Amino acid sequence: MTRRTVLWSSLLLGARRVWNFVSTGTAFAPAGNGEALPATVGRENSVAIENSNHRLEFDRKNARLLSLRATIAPDQEFAVSNEQVPVFVIQYLTPDKQFRQIASTEAKEVDVRLTEKPASSGGKEKTLTADFTGLGGLDLAAKVSVRTITDDPFSYWSISIRNHANLAITDVQFPFIVVSYGLAGKAGSEALLRPFGTGQFLEAPKPQDLEPDSPHAWQFRPENGDTSHYPGYTFAQFLAYYNDRAGVYISCQDNSGFIKLIKPVHSRAGGIRLGFAHVGDWPALGERDLGYNVVVRTFRGDWYDAAELYREWTLKQPWATVPLHQRKDVPDWLLDSPPHIVVRIQGQLDEGPAEPNAQFLPYPKIVPLLENVSKRIDSPVVAVIMSW
Repeated sequence: MTRRTVLWSSLLLGARRVWNFVSTGTAFAPAGNGEALPATVGRENSVAIENSNHRLEFDRKNARLLSLRATIAPDQEFAVSNEQVPVFVIQYLTPDKQFRQIASTEAKEVDVRLTEKPASSGGKEKTLTADFTGLGGLDLAAKVSVRTITDDPFSYWSISIRNHANLAITDVQFPFIVVSYGLAGKAGSEALLRPFGTGQFLEAPKPQDLEPDSPHAWQFRPENGDTSHYPGYTFAQFLAYYNDRAGVYISCQDNSGFIKLIKPVHSRAGGIRLGFAHVGDWPALGERDLGYNVVVRTFRGDWYDAAELYREWTLKQPWATVPLHQRKDVPDWLLDSPPHIVVRIQGQLDEGPAEPNAQFLPYPKIVPLLENVSKRIDSPVVAVIMSW
């Protein structure tokens, strides 16, 4: 056996979606060479940074995100911005183990500044830095930075916390990016991708499709389950939202496996919060940054193109640089195990209609299908019967 893989039934993958992708010849088009953004995007009391891919505007008083626009669709605004949207939220436990939150809006002082210098690769490197002190009236501070380089399609977001208030911080929620349900393209072409379970894909999402944003949504409680975090049932560190014109991709470039909650929720600000909570390991007395960047970029395409962006980063990380079959820490029995093929007897998704799939019923119909696969890959196969 020279090729080892895991095969899924065409129903689980969504054969029609794959066929549409192949038959239309859709290809990923990097959002980096479009026309320049018009100067009219700017607004009073804002500060802007941009690269070849997108433009960001922030409130110069409190660093709140005001605008996020793709270079390829400069008239389409992604960001929903009002006073209900903070820059970050720090969640902690009181001595009697009650959850409490402190938002960036509770800072005694905020200092926002913009610096610029030549980039090593050419062009300019701009960094927006915001210092928040006296958070919640405590000896608690945060430093936020957002950095762009002219020819780099990503913007790099980071936060550090200085905790001299002896708070038991459970998580830091950052960045706060809320996107509009209705973008400036074809009505209903909006779609949302979440790498959760076998993958979640929502077309034209509405508020009722999402969990409401609340402190409870970002807490580890029994009723919230114990597997929804990354690394866990959330199997990748990104979210993507797009329409027929452009999309926005947000990802954590963390190759150390820090725990996170990553999910889209309905924001009271009137949009979809593409939420990231960085959980645990925050010192009760001391200072710590994330240890990795959160990156943002725009793209043209669909869910496949967004996933490809994460794949490109993943294949450069330590766990992927050596192919599985060449690794020395993998037992032979695992490398030599046969491919497992999932056969879904009813329905296509766990959520939704569960009509029987006539292709697989009665069960003997599955045997010739499996035999064909076995012959094509020259290997025994194992059928995994699901939704029976």
